[in-house]
Amino acid sequence: MVLELSEWTDTNSDNLIDQFSIISTLGDDLPLNSMIGQFTENPPSVPSSNVDHSQLPEFLGGDSNTSPTLDQWQSYVVGNDMVFSFTDGNISYIKLISANTFSSYDSHGNLESGIYDYDKMDDATGRLSLYQEKSYQYGSSQTAGSYVISSKCTAIFTLNFFNTDSLSDATHGKVGALGVHFIRDEDIEEFSNGSTTEKSSAYGSLRVYQDASLLYN
Repeated sequence: MVLELSEWTDTNSDNLIDQFSIISTLGDDLPLNSMIGQFTENPPSVPSSNVDHSQLPEFLGGDSNTSPTLDQWQSYVVGNDMVFSFTDGNISYIKLISANTFSSYDSHGNLESGIYDYDKMDDATGRLSLYQEKSYQYGSSQTAGSYVISSKCTAIFTLNFFNTDSLSDATHGKVGALGVHFIRDEDIEEFSNGSTTEKSSAYGSLRVYQDASLLYN
C-alpha cells in the first residue's frame, strides 16, 4: 500500500498542523478511497511559525504525564471534542463549547447541551462534572392526556492523566495502554415525577480530538 499525504491544514490558526489528506493506492494502480488524517499527539508546526513545542501541554491528544491546570484546560482542551471509550464497548462524545458549556448527542442523534466543571485534583488526576436538564414528551402534544416530564442529569468522572494505570486496568478488566483513563463515579438522572435512574460506575479511556466526527464518518 502506498500513502500520499498532502493538503496540510492548520484548522484553528494555532500554527500547528491539525489535518491532512491521504490518498492511498494498493500496489501501483489500484486507488482506494481518499481519507482525512488528524494528529492526536505531537502535531508538527506550520513552517516558519517558530512554535515553542516545549510549552505545549503533553496531554493534548490523549497521552500525558500530568493533569492540566485550569488555565491549560481552557487554553488547550476547550473547543475540542472528548471521546469516552468504555470497557463494555460503548462510546460517548461531548464537545467543549466554552469554559463551562458542552454539547452532546442523545441515543436518537438529537443535539443536547449542558454545563460542566473541571478541577485539577492532584498531579495525576482531575475531576470532570457534567450537568444537563432534559424533558420527555409522552403522547402527542395535540392529544388530551399528553404530558411532559423533566429531569436533571449529573455525571462525574475521575480522570487519570498519568501514562499508565495498570492497577486500575487490572481491576476493571482493561488492557493497559497510553492515554487518559477515566472512572465514571456517578451517573444519576432525577425526574420531576420523583423517580431516579442511576448507572453503575464504569471505566475506560479518554481521547481529545479537534474533530471527533472523523471517527464516525
